[in-house]
Amino acid sequence: ASEIGTIPTGGSFVGIPRDIDANGKLVEPQISSYSLPAGVSDIGDFVFDEAFHSDTYIQTLNMSGLTAISGTNACTEAFLGCTNLTSVDMSNVVNITGTRACYSMFEGCTSLTSVNLGKLETIDESTNGNGAQRMFYGCTSLQTVDLSKLNKAYGPSVCYSMFEGCTNLTTVKLESLATIGGGANGYQRMFYGCSSLVNVSFPLITELLNNMSFSSAFRGCTSLISNPLSNLERVVTSGGLSSAFYGCTSLVSVSFPKLKSLGNGYSTMSNCFYNCTSLTTLSFPALTTISGSYANHFNDMLKGCSNVTVHFRSDFQSVIGSWASVAAGFSGTNTTVLFDLPAQ
Repeated sequence: ASEIGTIPTGGSFVGIPRDIDANGKLVEPQISSYSLPAGVSDIGDFVFDEAFHSDTYIQTLNMSGLTAISGTNACTEAFLGCTNLTSVDMSNVVNITGTRACYSMFEGCTSLTSVNLGKLETIDESTNGNGAQRMFYGCTSLQTVDLSKLNKAYGPSVCYSMFEGCTNLTTVKLESLATIGGGANGYQRMFYGCSSLVNVSFPLITELLNNMSFSSAFRGCTSLISNPLSNLERVVTSGGLSSAFYGCTSLVSVSFPKLKSLGNGYSTMSNCFYNCTSLTTLSFPALTTISGSYANHFNDMLKGCSNVTVHFRSDFQSVIGSWASVAAGFSGTNTTVLFDLPAQ
């Protein structure tokens, strides 16, 4: 095996090795471990674009020298389909800012169990970005991810399907994330089909504005037992929580204790708890304001559910209407709507 070239000024080459076969042909390498060359702290435009795409030899990846990924398509599909990759060290990456910088970066890495992103603070693609879209899509062996310092994830599709299909993922730390937005697809399908996910929360997210949506974000998370968005105070985006918990069959009791307002947008919670077959109680102790018809916001919210009791504040009945019409709008079988929570 021979490594071709050097690292020229500008950093457009990062020392990716290539093999030369017996006929003098330059071919893909057969290496089990790869480390970025010393001194590389950022990745520029297209440098790792499909670099190891479908490589079945690589097992470990050391990118610990990186502090940023700023190039357009810098790591797009870089390790997509690397089915024997087990460990990735990106422990010093602080900012991901390039357009499509990490799009599908590790998609389909079915043996990947460990990723260190403990210092990542920003994923920002304010213009047209897909920064971390499908980044870990279908990583079926991934169990935990530390994003505890991530405080900003902004862009039109910034985290769309980021962990979709990670069927063994149990825990994701997101306790610092406070700034979101940029487009309707931002958090859609983020954890879709993560059937082992038990622990995830967004404690600093209080509003869904400017087309920010968690539509289908937790759909099919059949092990989820609590509401990851319990600190929401206002949802304005059309479809902001539509189908968000579709098929979350372990949810029994859900409350939105701080949610005060649903407004402007259409179908903010339509199909939200569709087929949540274990759900018995749903509470809105702070909700006082709805813009437009309640049916536009709660349409088919409980479809596929049976014997669910929905609790609202006593002073909310004049806003939402009669028990009968509300229950019909929610769908579900034997739905009970009560205005029994204290007015504050």
